[in-house]
Amino acid sequence: MRYISMSVILLLWLCCFALPARGDETLRIATFNVDATPPIGSPVAYALTRKIDDSLSARGIVLMGRDKPIVLCAVDWIGISNSGHDQWREALARAAGTTRDRVALHALHQHDGPRCDFAAAALLQQRGMETEHFDIPFAHQTIDRCVKAIQEAVAHARPVTHLGVGKARVEKVASNRRILGSDGRVRVMRWSSCTDPATIDEPEGLIDPWVRLLSFWEGDEAIAMLSYYATHPMSHYGQGDVSADFVGMARSLCEAKYPGLTHIHFSGAGGNIAAGKYNDGSEKMRPILAQRLADGMQRAWQSTVKTPIVGSDIRWRVKRVRLPIGRHLVEPDLLAILDDTNAEATKRLGAASHLAWLQRHNSGHETEISCLDLGAASVLHLPGELFVEYQIAAQAFKPDSMVCMAAYGDYGPGYIGTEISYAQGGYETSPGASRVAPQVEGVLMAAMKELLDKGQETGQQRLKELDAYWSEVSRCVNKGDFEGYRATCHPDGVLVAGTRSEAYPLAIALMKWQQGFIDTKSGKIKASVSFRFSQRLGDETTAHETGMFLYSTVNADGNTVRDYIHFEALLIKKKDWKIMMEYQKSKATEEEWNKLK
Repeated sequence: MRYISMSVILLLWLCCFALPARGDETLRIATFNVDATPPIGSPVAYALTRKIDDSLSARGIVLMGRDKPIVLCAVDWIGISNSGHDQWREALARAAGTTRDRVALHALHQHDGPRCDFAAAALLQQRGMETEHFDIPFAHQTIDRCVKAIQEAVAHARPVTHLGVGKARVEKVASNRRILGSDGRVRVMRWSSCTDPATIDEPEGLIDPWVRLLSFWEGDEAIAMLSYYATHPMSHYGQGDVSADFVGMARSLCEAKYPGLTHIHFSGAGGNIAAGKYNDGSEKMRPILAQRLADGMQRAWQSTVKTPIVGSDIRWRVKRVRLPIGRHLVEPDLLAILDDTNAEATKRLGAASHLAWLQRHNSGHETEISCLDLGAASVLHLPGELFVEYQIAAQAFKPDSMVCMAAYGDYGPGYIGTEISYAQGGYETSPGASRVAPQVEGVLMAAMKELLDKGQETGQQRLKELDAYWSEVSRCVNKGDFEGYRATCHPDGVLVAGTRSEAYPLAIALMKWQQGFIDTKSGKIKASVSFRFSQRLGDETTAHETGMFLYSTVNADGNTVRDYIHFEALLIKKKDWKIMMEYQKSKATEEEWNKLK
């Protein structure tokens, strides 16, 4: 059998990425971006708004694939809690035509942004003081703007052909806030800014230095970029000068560099991370920190690797958990503070926030942890001000994939430390800051691992089946088993021989190749084929395989010919895997083959 015809045989199972996606396989994306800036006089985190340094936004994407739409939304507020978090998600879900459990809503946690907690606000309203801390009409107006923007965006959704994945280190921004002494307890806090030379000189401590980027493309045009970085996002704050701070400024710098690209940024697990080592709290440091983060984002963008993606590559999983309540939350004690008209306003706000979370817990509430799988990347969505240890652990759970984390989902639980941190002291795990018990670590780590493991188990089973498929193809070629080989092919399959600029039905190719199988089976020639892969995408029923194959023949005179071929293969599974389309791209070299070991 001549090489070109036999190589085409092999390519039957080698599938072509050029196969048009079925209607239910098309991935589409809609982007939205609305103003979320409070009016002058409206309360933000620690003061009333006195001026607007730069505007705030609520922005995100709607992904539409084979299943119900998925909404990811990031808001430039300090936090969205309890029933406020629920109502936001319910409204966005209705706008996108999906369900609340498929909406991930996160604050970026800027400290010159508003709070949103309808439950705590209601407790304060009963005592005539909700307007000191919350602007409920403004919150509802912002939700309404998001609803309208999503409805309009979905009507003009664009197809997505590729996912981009990139990451880079960010230099001189993040540092750990908790500096431990020799006794293992917190010796000093570094906060978001610091002017003490000795504290500044302390090591960075445990951080995650990487900014991670996901991007969605239509061909060569980028539509949206999502970035993830773990740190408190403050340079200076607290006077009512509204700002998206240095994370918002970095986001704007990136958007200015790539006009038309929507950039959505998410704060990672930065509960114990801030810029204190590199930030003295002066106004001049905000643009400097912003530029450092933007530089990291730019390097991550330059490192981006694009891979094809279709609707079936998108998977969404949710795990509901009961977060253990902090033992210091006692309803009569909290009510006593709330009802004390002589108590400081901040203490009454704290009591209202504590009580709102306690009542939410006592009602049987379960917190939703979600995971978005995108083939080459996974994104975890979690509540509260998580310690960075959770983000680092998540990446270790799935080391062969890009794992991004968005924290500051439901802000109700406050800080969420690791179990040991509650015995170490420090602000974050104090009764005023955290509303959960130390056992929260076990609950969340198990949930994250389960969500990430499910994706891995599905992928591992799929790869096991596909490995068996390619082994069967190799066996059929080696033994000259024509009927066995034909059984690996879809009856409607297509062959594309890129080296000859030809394409035709696989059924026709099979008729041409039958004699070659007969010659192999009779011993007139010997043939073998083996495969190596550089990328393997898909789900339980579809697969796009990219790599190389080595096809060897030995003729009657004992002469051996080895051919190395770059290929792509598209397969589908009903009962068994079948090759639907192959694409023989170009000849390869032995050196390239060896690099795929």
